Amino acid sequence: MKVDYFEIWKKYNLPQDVREHCLKVSEVAVKIAEAIKNRCGHMDDSNGKSKRDIDTGVDVNIELVRIGALLHDIGRAETHDPFEHFIKSGEILRGEGCDEKIVRIAERHFSSGITGEEIYKLVFSMDRGLKLGVNSNLNSNIDLDRNVDKITGSNKNANLNVNVLCRDYIPVTIEEKIVSFADNIIFGSRIGDFEEFLNRLDSISEKYPEKAWFVNNSKRRAVEMKNELELLSGLEF
Repeated sequence: MKVDYFEIWKKYNLPQDVREHCLKVSEVAVKIAEAIKNRCGHMDDSNGKSKRDIDTGVDVNIELVRIGALLHDIGRAETHDPFEHFIKSGEILRGEGCDEKIVRIAERHFSSGITGEEIYKLVFSMDRGLKLGVNSNLNSNIDLDRNVDKITGSNKNANLNVNVLCRDYIPVTIEEKIVSFADNIIFGSRIGDFEEFLNRLDSISEKYPEKAWFVNNSKRRAVEMKNELELLSGLEF
C-alpha cells in the first residue's frame, strides 16, 4: 500500500498541530493493531492460516491502520467543523486516488461513528446543512429531498448534496474501529484515556441538553468498540 501521506499533507497545507495529532493517533492505532495481530495471529494450522484468525475472524492490516490514521484528518486542512471535516477528508482522499479502504477509515472516524439520521437531526437543527456539498452515494432510508423544503425554504438553489446527509459514517471494519477509537483517546497530540473521552461527551450534554440523545448514542457505540478492541488486543483502555 504505497501512499505518500507526507506529500498529501504538504499539498493541502495541513496545519502542524493537526499533523502532530495524526502522528500520535497513528502511533496508538498501530500499537492496538499489532497487539491484535500478535494475539490472534501466531498459531498456524497445516494450511498456514492462523487458528486464532479462524476462530475470531480477525485479520488486521497494520499498514492500512497506519496510513488511515495519518490521513484521517486531512479534511481539517479545509475545515475544522466537526460535522464536515470527516466528509471533507473522504472527498480529498478520493480525489487523490487513495484506496477506498483508506477513504472509509477517514470518513468513519468521527467520535464512535455517526448515522445519516443523526447527521440530519444535528446539522439541520443547527442550521448548518447548507455547508455540506460533497458528492457521495445514497445509503439511508431518510427522505431528505422531501424535507429540505420545510427546513431551508427551497431545495432548488441550496448548496447541498442531500446524499451526504443520508449516509451512515459508522466504523465497520477492524481497521476503521481501531483508528476511530485511537482518535477518541488522543487530545491534540496528548494520549489520554477512555474515561476522559466519556467525560468530554458528558460535557457536551451539559452544555447542550438538547443533544443528549446523540451523546448517549455515541457513548453506547464507543463502549461497544472499546470492549471489542480490549477483547481482541488484550489491552486495557
